[in-house]
Amino acid sequence: MSKSKRTKKVKQNTALAVVEHDPVTKAVKLMEEMNRSAKSLRAQVYQFYKGEMWRSLNFGPGVKECRKCLKKFIDSSEYSSVCRYLQAAEVEVELQISSGSQPLTTLLMYYKYPKKDWHTISEKLENKKSKKSFEKACLELEAKGIIKKVKPAKKSEPVDNLQAAKELLAILTSNELGELYESIEEAMNQLD
Repeated sequence: MSKSKRTKKVKQNTALAVVEHDPVTKAVKLMEEMNRSAKSLRAQVYQFYKGEMWRSLNFGPGVKECRKCLKKFIDSSEYSSVCRYLQAAEVEVELQISSGSQPLTTLLMYYKYPKKDWHTISEKLENKKSKKSFEKACLELEAKGIIKKVKPAKKSEPVDNLQAAKELLAILTSNELGELYESIEEAMNQLD
């Protein structure tokens, strides 16, 4: 091989090595991989839900049973992501729209409303897919009294502070108890 060809080959290899180690290239490649992985997982959850595949594993019908199945078999670190995709899949199946055709954020917003209102909202959207369009359509429908938001979840029971304090006392060291005692005395003095 001639010297000029070797020099050219070395320059090409060096250029390739620089591109492979370039932080921008690495970042772009990782984001592309994340996109592929997320789309793939979303499509898999959609197929799992639409095909009611949890039923073949002796779980009953419905989303709650599907969640039970997923909780049993999906790694806990991935469970919350899978559940978001499950919610999106439920909306997509209910509204008969193709998987991945609408943004996840918009699909999850349907859960602010009863399932019986999802078709009404979808019809009002007229193929608009943005979060802003969704919010505008829902505000109009709410103003006309056509739909209502799901009631907010009940607030949790109040914490029994005395019981919680007693439980903490059992694990404190003597130095920590002394500091706590001083803090309590200061608080009591401020009440007088």
